[in-house]
Amino acid sequence: MNKHEKNHNRQAPTEEAWRTEVEKTLKGKSADSLVTSTYEGITLQPLYTQNNSKQLNDKWELPGKPENVWHIAQKLTAANLTDLRSKLQAAYERGQTSLSIGSLNFLNSVDAITYLLKDLSVNHFTIDAGRFKEFLPVFSAYVSGQHTMEAGGVIGFDPFESLLHNQEEIEALSENIKLLTDFSLHLAEKDIKIRPFFMKGDSYHEMGANAVQELAYTFGAAVDLLNTLRENHQLSERTFHQFAFSYSTGTHFFIELAKLRAAKEIWAGICEAFEQNPETCPLYLHANTSDFYLTKYDLEMNMLRSTTQAFSAAAAGVDSLTILPYDKEILQTGARGERIARNTHYLLQEENLLARVSDPAAGSWYVEAITRELADEAWKAICQLEESGGFTAVLNEGGIHEELASSFAERLKDVNTRKREIIGVNIYSNLKEQPRAFKEATAAPGFSPAFDFSEAYHKAKKGEKLTVNREEGKADSAKRRLAGQFEDIRQRAEQISQKQGAAPALSVLTIGSLKEYKPRLDYLSGLFAAGGIVTERADFHEEHQSLHNIAVICGNDSAYQSLSVDAVKRLRDSEGAEKILIAGKQSDELLKTLGISGEIYAGMDIFSFLDGILQDWKELN
Repeated sequence: MNKHEKNHNRQAPTEEAWRTEVEKTLKGKSADSLVTSTYEGITLQPLYTQNNSKQLNDKWELPGKPENVWHIAQKLTAANLTDLRSKLQAAYERGQTSLSIGSLNFLNSVDAITYLLKDLSVNHFTIDAGRFKEFLPVFSAYVSGQHTMEAGGVIGFDPFESLLHNQEEIEALSENIKLLTDFSLHLAEKDIKIRPFFMKGDSYHEMGANAVQELAYTFGAAVDLLNTLRENHQLSERTFHQFAFSYSTGTHFFIELAKLRAAKEIWAGICEAFEQNPETCPLYLHANTSDFYLTKYDLEMNMLRSTTQAFSAAAAGVDSLTILPYDKEILQTGARGERIARNTHYLLQEENLLARVSDPAAGSWYVEAITRELADEAWKAICQLEESGGFTAVLNEGGIHEELASSFAERLKDVNTRKREIIGVNIYSNLKEQPRAFKEATAAPGFSPAFDFSEAYHKAKKGEKLTVNREEGKADSAKRRLAGQFEDIRQRAEQISQKQGAAPALSVLTIGSLKEYKPRLDYLSGLFAAGGIVTERADFHEEHQSLHNIAVICGNDSAYQSLSVDAVKRLRDSEGAEKILIAGKQSDELLKTLGISGEIYAGMDIFSFLDGILQDWKELN
């Protein structure tokens, strides 16, 4: 028997054998200790086998593609129309394949669009016109003046987004849908394969939604929209080719990959429910790397975050992808951030060869299992929305906002207690990092109100500029970033540093040998650094000329047994420490006896603690 025959006949190890070996490595702990739970309520197992695959049902097929090439849709921002054209030309010379523009206020006439696109091979678009709805009739007028136009992608908006952000009332929804419908009919007449119904899961993601909520709300809204079109006798087979869905990808690689794959399954199920063939109307999927997880500090970490997020989107088979620059949140952004973001596409397409493999995650028992679980849970949530009167009714009653607020609060609690770590923010903060000027939370342009499409279209055809009397926008309080609270504390500390000439500082008084106090000393240094506060070590038993107003006693628990009331009193009365804390969870009796103000321990709410310490520091200084 040769070597290959021996390997072929070898019995595969059983799951029980695997558990036995794992528990040896875990030194007595159960293999179940490796089980984790996600925000979606999904239990992640330490091992997935073919048995997990056999449990999957085939309710929906996952429509695939013969290739996995996605459009590069980096968002362009400019000061004026001339600047925009210059940036567009440069972007296409460097490989961009889809036109994506941050602000459309320069493109309010046919002449402006003609100037922008002249002599450029732009045939794919990724444009959200929710805040600039007047662009739709202007673009239609531009199209009508072209002999032929082969174009694809997305130009449209999510009719529910302004309601979600509390910037329009429920009455605006029907007007938004009518505007989109009129635009879609015009595109159909010209046989332009651009999708105007742009359902944005990003909006829920930026409010703290988990993956199941993103899927359920986005497709729940789509079902309501499809039902409305059917009631208005405007639903046809072509309608299903005029929908596009957009999602932001977060930092949990496999959950985000599974989320996007699950989206394809859910859309197939919806098409089937509306008596369409899922194979003839596959989901059009756009993805953005997440603004929610960007940080203002330790900017280079954003490169790693964005690359991982882009990888999950690419592996899921998106049609277009926007990668945010790593320095997006600072005031003085440069070409470097945009260049690295753009080059990440080429890294994934050409070096990782993801563009050559269709659905590269297919066949992974882990990915297939969580894809199915996300799809099933989202489908249940969509059905629950339907039973509650539909997505629109639940949104109008405030139910969506309540669930999103609860989901965000759960994430924030984990960050505040360090159950979830954000490198450079709540852990491993770098106090030597040079302060930067950050972008302020400014008012976004208001969502432009709906208007009569036909009237606006004919005005645009005559060469008129379209202007809409939109209400002034508000700073978007619904849009959040997970690191925001800690960054605010850091900025407060930096302001103190600029005003006082030195960063806020406190004394850490160590007891015992280095080996005994170092674990807690390291914890304290890292914790206070997250608040921009410097720690200065001194020996507890030595005499000190002058301590900082706030001091922390640091040692192991056995060392604290030798602490005397007089020694602690000396710190307060003779050496300047007005507020005294202790490292580690201690008994109330010890704290009361020694006159110690509080304790610092793993698992505490460090955000609230640091917020209070900075306030105390200001009052004591």
